[in-house]
Amino acid sequence: MSRAIGDEFEDLIYSILGDINKTTNSGAKYNNGDFSNHDYIIEAKVKSSFKKFKVVDKELDKLKSQASMRLKDWIYIQRTQDGDQVLMDLGTFSTLWKALHNK
Repeated sequence: MSRAIGDEFEDLIYSILGDINKTTNSGAKYNNGDFSNHDYIIEAKVKSSFKKFKVVDKELDKLKSQASMRLKDWIYIQRTQDGDQVLMDLGTFSTLWKALHNK
């Protein structure tokens, strides 16, 4: 996969999320996720050779470690041939669900 494809996906995520910090060359330079704010660290990956969503243990472990060091929740977004999927832990999902439904 070319870096350009990954950059395009990150640009799409950035346009969707809006008010969030985008880390340039995050993995290589800063050992940080692609996006972050006060509460979340987010990693976005394109896996064009994957037909369906598949957890890549090394990537997920790294994201969880980064989030833990920064006392943030993590969100992992993956694009495959089947579409775009989001993975997060149940606590994060619960927090977002309650905020969305004002509970």
